[in-house]
Amino acid sequence: MISWLSGGVAGADDRAVQGHVRDTDAETLEVLLLVRTPDGLRLAPWIDGDGVVIPTASTPSWRLGRSIARCTLPLPRAMTAPDVIDEVIAELKGRIDLSAWQHNPWLAGELVLEIDGDGCARVGPFDLHYDLHRGLHVVRAG
Repeated sequence: MISWLSGGVAGADDRAVQGHVRDTDAETLEVLLLVRTPDGLRLAPWIDGDGVVIPTASTPSWRLGRSIARCTLPLPRAMTAPDVIDEVIAELKGRIDLSAWQHNPWLAGELVLEIDGDGCARVGPFDLHYDLHRGLHVVRAG
């Protein structure tokens, strides 16, 4: 336990440690999961600070930026496959102008996945549904 806490896995070589931490060589892409409402983007209801409208035209405060950063989740493997990842990134980048967020260290360079109040979204060829207990479920449309 001591060696694990200090950054290693007792008696493991580097290759085994990498295998322990990541079981795939596939690319991963993390996004910030936010909820789109008629008033704008908001934190998900299960996050502290729910109800606060998140500014997109100005830099969120350090504290709000930290709360937004807590909404990070990895996209499913189907969405990061080599044949679709560029389309997914381009679509997420093009949805909302977040240039003002680049001044907040918690948010600079991050992509946002906005879901509706029912937890649904569509990105490229994918229909998505987020459930607090099951996570992000993806189905390739068509």
